[in-house]
Amino acid sequence: MGSAFPQIATILNPVTTFLAGGPSAWRPPQWGRPSTARLTLTVSDTTNLNVPNPGSFTVYIFDGIMREDHEQDVVKTKNPVQNGAPITDHAYRMPARLVIEIAMSDSMQSFTAGQFSSATSRSVSAYQTLLGIQAGIAICQVSTRMRQYPNMLITSVKDAATSETLYGANIVVTFEEMINASAQQGNNLFGGTSSSALPQTTDTTLGGPTLVGAVGNAVAAQHAISTLTKSNVPGAGFWSSTNVNPANQLPVSATAQVLPLTPSPNHKLSVTLSNLQSNIQNTKLNLNLNFNAIAGFWTMNISDQTGAPIVGSVPLVTGAYPGANILGPYGYLGVGSAYVINASGTTQDIPDSSDLGTDFTLVWDKQAN
Repeated sequence: MGSAFPQIATILNPVTTFLAGGPSAWRPPQWGRPSTARLTLTVSDTTNLNVPNPGSFTVYIFDGIMREDHEQDVVKTKNPVQNGAPITDHAYRMPARLVIEIAMSDSMQSFTAGQFSSATSRSVSAYQTLLGIQAGIAICQVSTRMRQYPNMLITSVKDAATSETLYGANIVVTFEEMINASAQQGNNLFGGTSSSALPQTTDTTLGGPTLVGAVGNAVAAQHAISTLTKSNVPGAGFWSSTNVNPANQLPVSATAQVLPLTPSPNHKLSVTLSNLQSNIQNTKLNLNLNFNAIAGFWTMNISDQTGAPIVGSVPLVTGAYPGANILGPYGYLGVGSAYVINASGTTQDIPDSSDLGTDFTLVWDKQAN
């Protein structure tokens, strides 16, 4: 019985060698002819695009290419383009995309002797080889009958293993182009070479060194709005077309009330207004006044006695009637009318952080008609 085992091994050895793609495996007769490969995959050992010396490379030839999908798109603007404008400014080419379906058989020899022999079968070896190329982000050159692709990366490797591919493989590989660009180096304005026309230095401009120290008082005063000479043209340089709005120019009633304001930033006060034509049951209102230091003006938030907001961010600015009524846009709320009065006749158009309640007062009146 023991002597029968060598005979079984003798029978199985050719089969094993056949399935591994060895010398006994079938070799298509056309592989001996020149230029028979439909597709070749050349993989370089460098990760740089278009280098003068690409180094060593490996050419892979697969058993069969069942399908090639070549895709090249251009993205264009969807907006109108003016007549005569260069169309190249409004469209660009997308990276080329190639999808191939590779057929591998474990019963064939490799086109290149010894290729796809690193695994248990040629189909498994081919699949693992493609995964290795993808994992290494290796630059590929793909040569096909339709087109030559110089700079490609493998973005997808798929294999749907079925009972029909037990001794082979149908592998779908997706390649996408890496579009390369170059920067031209030339002489700059200051001598020497650079990729930019201007030097990459800080604190220096074409006019000389920049001011890197603290801004002096003279420079700060030069740019202060309060010190600028205003135009003599009526209304020029002001917010509201006129610089003064005395109370006798506004339609306030005899029962109008002057609210006690202070220039304290972000302060609150509660007022009881008895002459409003209001839909609110109580005439007690809560006011929250805030000074916006960046914008340079005051705003007011109004809420009822329960704290429920009525209107917010009302700017405290002067103006000529009817624009002087800062609550004019909110007449539907029934909270009356309000006017910011330039009481002292100052040349300022709006109250600043220091003169609210002194140079400028807030008059609250009944609902304007």
